[in-house]
Formats: sequence, C-alpha cells, structure tokens
Amino acid sequence: MSRVEEELAGGRVSRIPAPGSGSLALADTLRALLIAVVATVVFLGAGDLPWVSQTSLTVFIESYFGSSVGRFLSLMIHLLSFVLKVTLVFSAQRAFSQSFGRVRFEPILSLCWKGLVPLALLNCVATAIVVAWRLKEGA
Repeated sequence: MSRVEEELAGGRVSRIPAPGSGSLALADTLRALLIAVVATVVFLGAGDLPWVSQTSLTVFIESYFGSSVGRFLSLMIHLLSFVLKVTLVFSAQRAFSQSFGRVRFEPILSLCWKGLVPLALLNCVATAIVVAWRLKEGA
C-alpha cells in the first residue's frame, strides 16, 4: 500500500504550526494510551495474574504479613500487573505505528466494498439457505 506523500517528507504535523503540534502530539499519545488501557482490560484480563487466582495470592501474602497488609500488597501486585500490561501494549502499539507509518485508506475501502461486502452478503444468503433446509428436515 502506498503512503501519503507529506508523511514521507515531514510527518503528518508538517503543515501544522508549532503551538498546534504539541496539542496534537498530546492528543495522539492520550488516544494510544486509552486504546492500550481498553485492550488490556478486554483482552488481557486487566490486573489479573495468569495462572494465579486472587484468593490464593491474597491467602499466601496474608500468611506472612497479616490480613490488612496482605490485602494491600495483593492490590499493589494487581495494580503493578495492570500497569505492566498497559505499558507493553502501549509500547507495541507505538513500535508498530513508528515502523509502518500511516497507510492510505482508499485501497482498504475499495477492498471492503468490492470484496468483503459481497462475501458477507453471500454468507448471509448461504446461512439462510442452510437454516431453512435444516428447519425443513426437522419438521
């Protein structure tokens, strides 16, 4: 896919004045951070540790430090896990965007309208035929 011409020269902020470019960079960073947080919550289990349940971790820590300190340390471990996961997703997202740059969306839209939408409609028709055939057999 071809890249946009001005991005190859100076990036997408090449035509924006200096005061506006700072707010654009901040907005871009906050957007990427929000995407990383949502992806971490939805796909990576937020602050949960893999293969360790909340109860077993809390009981293990409480056996050494007591009830209230154990719960606090368990909370801090889950918070640290969440921050680490968000940092990894954010870093991967930044590395990906810096490596590949922004691509033009016209070829993607063309693929969608000329290829994927007809396939989706064909899939709906085929599913309707199969469902009607199975209902006819069952009745």
